[in-house]
Amino acid sequence: MSNGNELLYKVDCSRGAPMGRPTIKDNVEAKVRLFLVRMSACGAYDPGGAYWGHGTPLYACIGEGFQYFTRATSRKEAKATIQKNFPNLRFYR
Repeated sequence: MSNGNELLYKVDCSRGAPMGRPTIKDNVEAKVRLFLVRMSACGAYDPGGAYWGHGTPLYACIGEGFQYFTRATSRKEAKATIQKNFPNLRFYR
C-alpha cells in the first residue's frame, strides 16, 4: 500500500509557495487515509510544493470530499484529534 503522499497534488508556485493547504469538509463521513506527510529535505515543504514551515510532524487525512491537516507527535495522536473533530469519518487500516 502506498504512503498517501501521492494524494497531495502539485500546487501553483508561480508566485511563491502557498502557505499550507485548505481544509475541505464536503463529506465528513468519508472513508479517509491518514498518513505522515513526507517533507522536503529542508523540512518545510510537502511533496506538492505547499509550505508548512518547521515543527511537529504533519499528518494529512484525505478522502472523497474531505481533506484535513494536523500536527502531531504520532499517528495515534493525529487520529485522536481528527476523530474528536470529525467523529463520523471512517479510516482505512
